[in-house]
Amino acid sequence: MIFPNSLMAAERTPDLSTIEVAESFFTECQITNSEVPIWPSEVTGFITTETKIFPLYDSAGKKIAFDIRVKVLAVGQEDKNLPVEGSFRLHIGFHMADFDDFLEYDERFQDKTPTSLLTTSLIGVAYSTARGMILSKVADTTLAQYGLPLRSARQLMSEAQVNTEEIQAYRAKIAELESQLALPAAEEQE
Repeated sequence: MIFPNSLMAAERTPDLSTIEVAESFFTECQITNSEVPIWPSEVTGFITTETKIFPLYDSAGKKIAFDIRVKVLAVGQEDKNLPVEGSFRLHIGFHMADFDDFLEYDERFQDKTPTSLLTTSLIGVAYSTARGMILSKVADTTLAQYGLPLRSARQLMSEAQVNTEEIQAYRAKIAELESQLALPAAEEQE
């Protein structure tokens, strides 16, 4: 007989009701109208030109977070691009008391990382939260009707995996720079 607590981390389903939204805020929120004023009534649609999601985690703080970046362009009649752009960057973070139970060793990082089941569960919540935050922020602006397109958690995870490679390269660069900085300090002690 297998008891729920004895399941491997990758097999356990997180109880979302025990996870708290620890932080949610904009780190960038910019709407530019580079030419003559465009009225909301002139906007007939939108093109989301960029959506990037970077998963982040802090084992010691028992947190998992997502850095979400979105760029949008307003479109007018006859699908003509308008000189109105939006650029948003949001940070959505979650705290969970049993975070350590959802970590597994990841060869790519040579470290424990959150399970894909946990990340998949929370990436959808983070994206939906960002969607609502952007909708409330653009109210009464030229982008008033813009909402992030609906996406499945599976789509979001596949896009986040691409970004994971970027994060891995970034971490390797940081480690390289840290090792270079540590060498002179070690030589000074000799």
